[in-house]
Amino acid sequence: MGERRFSNRRCSAIALLVGIWRTFSPDGKQRSKASTGSDFRVFAWRPRSVLDKTNERRVSHPLFHGGGRAYRLAASVRCPSAPDRIPESDMSRAAQSLFPHQKLDWTISRLRERVESTPDDPTARIELASAMVSRALYHGGGERVCNDALAHVRKALADDPANVDGLVVAALALCGMDRPRAAARYLDQAVRVDGELPKLRLAMGKMEGLRGEHGHAVRQLEAACRLAPEAWETHLELGRALMALARRENNPPRLVERAQYHLVQTLQREPSNERAPEVIRDLGIVCMQTGRYR
Repeated sequence: MGERRFSNRRCSAIALLVGIWRTFSPDGKQRSKASTGSDFRVFAWRPRSVLDKTNERRVSHPLFHGGGRAYRLAASVRCPSAPDRIPESDMSRAAQSLFPHQKLDWTISRLRERVESTPDDPTARIELASAMVSRALYHGGGERVCNDALAHVRKALADDPANVDGLVVAALALCGMDRPRAAARYLDQAVRVDGELPKLRLAMGKMEGLRGEHGHAVRQLEAACRLAPEAWETHLELGRALMALARRENNPPRLVERAQYHLVQTLQREPSNERAPEVIRDLGIVCMQTGRYR
């Protein structure tokens, strides 16, 4: 009996991940609409505490079927009268991000050429380092790319030591190399210049997370989300920080639901292809923890 229950739960988890992938893949809207025959589109999953009861309502959206049983997942959706087309202003906001992501290899190549032609320009070096940090943190570049980015930004800071962008990029590169103590030195300098930059708060959250201070990390990343609510990177980092804090506190529902909300917000803002499968995996985990695999 125990083995059968475990098998059913594992199948539920697999079905959940497949359903999430189908819903949030580029053609997920067409599949969802075709499979349900309804005239509404999925808008967001949200914890009960953040539902806007005037414009949205919670319904049971049939994402998938499996094992002879219909699995349903609670979702916040717009009412049936909501338009199918997303306004261009909403699309432009959704496209905002803290780091360059589109045509990243081309961007890095052009910035390298710019640095080679004007080696004394600190702005060019910081822009190149920022693109390289994006490659390292969100596109599978790894520690070697972080080390290259740090070399460029240190040269820029030698000419402009109070450049906040440079200080933050240096700290993020060090975080990518799992060196939070060294990152803290750059962030301390950056806070003295301008402590209300979303990228700075994101870097401070990553640094606190590497230190194991998950509560402090959540607070810093909440500030980053307030400063840049349309950037997918802030929602991704906050969702994962909430997952880490929830694990430490034995997964209280309030933290798990908050993590779920921010992970869904990440997917809606179309993260990089390298990160999307990991976000879907994390979303499947928190759905299991909330019991929404049934």
